[in-house]
Amino acid sequence: MEMKNERTEQPVVEVDFCMGSSCFSRGVNRGLALLQAYLKDKELEDRVLLRGRLCQGQCQEGPNVTINGKTYHGVNPGVILDLVKYHLDEKSRGDKE
Repeated sequence: MEMKNERTEQPVVEVDFCMGSSCFSRGVNRGLALLQAYLKDKELEDRVLLRGRLCQGQCQEGPNVTINGKTYHGVNPGVILDLVKYHLDEKSRGDKE
């Protein structure tokens, strides 16, 4: 299901951060902070929905982030940013996953 922002009618990218203790201690919170700053700086906050989730049960592979239903493992802050940029570009082009 593709969510749209009611104000702009642009596609929304959904990002779920695993906030379990293992992912948190491995830096998922730093990736979240970096992404929030980037979205604010680029005025993209209305295009990306950020959510924290409880442990996703894949602790040894963390930090874990799910973007539009696809889970990525072992992501550092820079990778999180690159993944969201990719998904934003993909939605802008109208590509299907």
